[in-house]
Order: sequence, then C-alpha cells, then structure tokens
Amino acid sequence: MRRQGLGGEQKIPFRSGRAPITQERAALSQADLPIHGDIQKLTEDEWESLCRHCGFCCLYRVMFEDAAEIYLTRVICPCYDLSAGRCSVYAMRFDVNPECTKITPENLAGLRWLPAHCGYRLASEKKSLAGSPPPLSRKRQKNARKEIERLLGGRVVVYDEEMDLCDYIVGRC
Repeated sequence: MRRQGLGGEQKIPFRSGRAPITQERAALSQADLPIHGDIQKLTEDEWESLCRHCGFCCLYRVMFEDAAEIYLTRVICPCYDLSAGRCSVYAMRFDVNPECTKITPENLAGLRWLPAHCGYRLASEKKSLAGSPPPLSRKRQKNARKEIERLLGGRVVVYDEEMDLCDYIVGRC
C-alpha cells in the first residue's frame, strides 16, 4: 500500500487549502471564466479563484500496489485548519510540506478522484460554477470540520505518521 498523491504517481498527502478569499478573488469566482475560454489561458489568480475551499483535496488517499484504484480516507493534512476551513500555511505550503502538490490545468486530467463539486473539475468539464453551489458556503467554512464530516459521513482526523490509513478508508474515488 502507498499513499496516493495529486499527480497520480507521488506518495503524498494532497494539497492543502487555498489563499484567503479577497473581494477580487470572490468576483473572479463568480465570473464563470472557464465556460467562456480555455482553462489553460487563465491567469494564476483566475485559476486560484476556482477553488471552492471544500478541503477534499486535503484528505489523504490510499492506492494499493496491486490495483489502480484510489480510496478516499477521512484523514486530513495536518496543515489544514479545520476551524478556518483552509490551509494554515498556504503561502509556504510547499516549504512546510514538500509532499503537497498544486492542482494545475496541466495535471488536472489525471486527477479523476476530484469530487464532482470541485471548481477545478467543473471548469475542466466546461460546466458552470454559478449553477453548482459549493459544498461549504462561507458560513459553513467557519466550521469546516463539521461540514467535511457531514459530507464524508464520519469523523475527520488529522494525519499522524503512526496511523494506518487503511483504518480510515471511507470509499473508492
């Protein structure tokens, strides 16, 4: 067994959170950018604005060596702040957690595990973000732990090197 990373090949936990929501980023996220253009042409700010802050990409996944299936766990990255609903070290996440991988237009196609409500996934599928409410509203982001647990149907735990991720599998991605 190995931990499955964002790029599909790496042994990593998933990228942690997003930058704080500014008025500019909030306006960009309402603009429904990918419907009218190629996601490859988005600026970094436009791309980042697609994040819905659900925390699902910060959950660990497991891939067994003898199968190509990826399993979702209820174990979240220790950098993810469950009370704030975002990464606590976002600006320096790659320094703090070298295993953290950024979702990009280039690696998105290989990330079949992203949930249907993911803004990046919706954009790549040319679907409207406006017609699909985020799983965590701004009010609900304030209690991200409760909301992620509601969506997963079980208690979320913070990653510890001593844990066996197989004990926390909630389903196949």
